[in-house]
Amino acid sequence: MAPLRPVKKDGASEQRADGILASARTAVKALKSRDGVQSELRQELENHVKRSFPVPISTAIANRLSEFDHLGCNLWNAATNLLREDEQQQASDDSRERHRGPLQTILRTFAFLLLDTAHHATARRSKDMDQQIRNFRIGLKACRFCLDQNELQLAVKLLERCAEHVNTVETESPLVRMHNDHDEANHRETKLAGMVSEYYLLRMTHAFKADRIDLADHFFDKLSISGVAQPIIAELTAQLCFDAGKTLVKRGSVDLSIKWLDRALSALDGCGVEDLSMDSSELRLAITSTLGGFTNSRVLLQN
Repeated sequence: MAPLRPVKKDGASEQRADGILASARTAVKALKSRDGVQSELRQELENHVKRSFPVPISTAIANRLSEFDHLGCNLWNAATNLLREDEQQQASDDSRERHRGPLQTILRTFAFLLLDTAHHATARRSKDMDQQIRNFRIGLKACRFCLDQNELQLAVKLLERCAEHVNTVETESPLVRMHNDHDEANHRETKLAGMVSEYYLLRMTHAFKADRIDLADHFFDKLSISGVAQPIIAELTAQLCFDAGKTLVKRGSVDLSIKWLDRALSALDGCGVEDLSMDSSELRLAITSTLGGFTNSRVLLQN
């Protein structure tokens, strides 16, 4: 049995925990009562996200682990329900989505950070693989949403927390899992491997949005090492590389564009056609057509 992580008694940490949980309770109540999150509460949540996390492990946190987890779950679910309602009404009022998008990024980020705090509160909980998968998956979802909304600072906050899971997966010895059922352990490890690949994809996305092609290259190399054999990861990689190639050609960086388009094609080639979705055929055609256009242009220039 893993020992509890050493904790310290800290009045400041307890006060911080009280403030975080009070804001979380208020947010959950506001969402469930349909009153909505007012600007003052939203600012309060933003301040917590920027300044209160990660929360140092202390007696106050360890003793209130279940409350952090419970409120994190409730807030995440309430935010998800709100998003679904917005999607249903988006066709008739697209301004609603534009208004709620930034709020959703704060709610989802704050909810994940509550869950993340609970996950790391004790050594026993942080080493639980099921908890790790759940926490990692939610962190990736929150990050993906923030990137879709171009909230790059929030995305970085989430990526930093997800990086701890990546480090655990990449450094943990297989001997640690010998007591697990073999098939079940393999299933979990496959899930985690896919999440690590998605993490590097999100890192690449953030790098592109931040106009850091050098970092995108770095994380592509990391992704290649972690593997893109899973069809869904391969397609996501191909789409991202294709989008990068199109963006680069608009900037006049033809050679770089070809490099990323080749990567897009290679990602699809790494999987059997029968394993890919029907959409992959259209994606492959778009990639090859774009590459073909470059080839034809160069032939004309040479002539």
